[in-house]
Amino acid sequence: MPKLFVGNFDFEHELAGESKPTKPVDAVLRDLAACWVGLAEPDDLVLADRNHELPFIDERRIDKLTNRSDFVLAPWGWTQSIHDWGHQHGLKVDHAEFDVIQRASSRAYSFQLEQEFDTILPLSRSINDASQVHDALTEILTNHRQWVIKANWGMSARERLVGRKANLEDNQLRWLNKRLRHDRPAFLEPWVESLEELSFQWQIDRAGNVNYLGSTKLLSDPLGGYVGSRILDKHSEDWDSAFSTIEQTVHQLAHEGYFGPLGIDAMKYLDNSGHQRFRPLQDINARFTMGRMAVAMKRFLEPGETGTWFHIRGNKRSNRTAAELVRMLPEKLCSVRVLSPMQFDTKAHRIPVLIAANSMSDIERVESNVLELMFEPGN
Repeated sequence: MPKLFVGNFDFEHELAGESKPTKPVDAVLRDLAACWVGLAEPDDLVLADRNHELPFIDERRIDKLTNRSDFVLAPWGWTQSIHDWGHQHGLKVDHAEFDVIQRASSRAYSFQLEQEFDTILPLSRSINDASQVHDALTEILTNHRQWVIKANWGMSARERLVGRKANLEDNQLRWLNKRLRHDRPAFLEPWVESLEELSFQWQIDRAGNVNYLGSTKLLSDPLGGYVGSRILDKHSEDWDSAFSTIEQTVHQLAHEGYFGPLGIDAMKYLDNSGHQRFRPLQDINARFTMGRMAVAMKRFLEPGETGTWFHIRGNKRSNRTAAELVRMLPEKLCSVRVLSPMQFDTKAHRIPVLIAANSMSDIERVESNVLELMFEPGN
């Protein structure tokens, strides 16, 4: 059956009780509609902020579809409001129970599993009261230079605090107290040196059958925010043990009643002794993910090519827009696949593009070039 993809990328905000997105999130929703093109089949549609050529349509046009009852709603993540929206427009709606989705998407759930699998970062803990924080930060800072406090629900590098002091600033304390009221607890971790982060993509059907779809290497900005995914043929052998933990978790989620798209992010890191460690359950995402979008983009690569799905953002310090940076990509090393005219909206804050190259060394050079363009200081 045809699908209608809807990018409610503020999914975690609603889980946390903050149903109205802020203006920066609104901009993300607008710019990222083109991300669905890898998943969309010829009969599928994608909800956009305004009418474009198909498959992109706006909300007013949905109600004019004579066959809209044939469409299955496929949102970024399932919430009560997107469920109601689907019924309002006469679409087919099918998802796991909301309490299952909410639990699986929470940091409390991954924290519990990390304890069970003994993969939790040393000195990590849950926080139920702000009075617990000072002593916990002091302990972490005896062994680590930096800490991070994460909300129970969050996405990318948002919904977290990062610091180097044992005392929270007033604005940090206000942030923490607000999160503890909304969705306690929060979670404190040491900041460790990441060597590599991979994202593993799965699909669970209503009957509980599990399908592994592939993996990507996560590319991040200097603050740990998402900027892209390198599409992998397979993970290296040193990841096998971590993959086994991930696979067990996926089957456990299926047993607990979750079905739908699922992405699990994992990290290879150095501990304080300089030993390589793995954190298989860094983030569990009971929804679509950018890694899932990237895996779907593999069909646009030619045999022998490797590719990276980049979200190119403008650089305010160098006064260059996202569209200008796309035009500066090294054409001798790569090709930029034009998958949607929406990707080259000159007003976009970010532009998702698929970059293809003929070798791993070339794609690594292009990735370095893109990161330099996005984050280099101005003149």
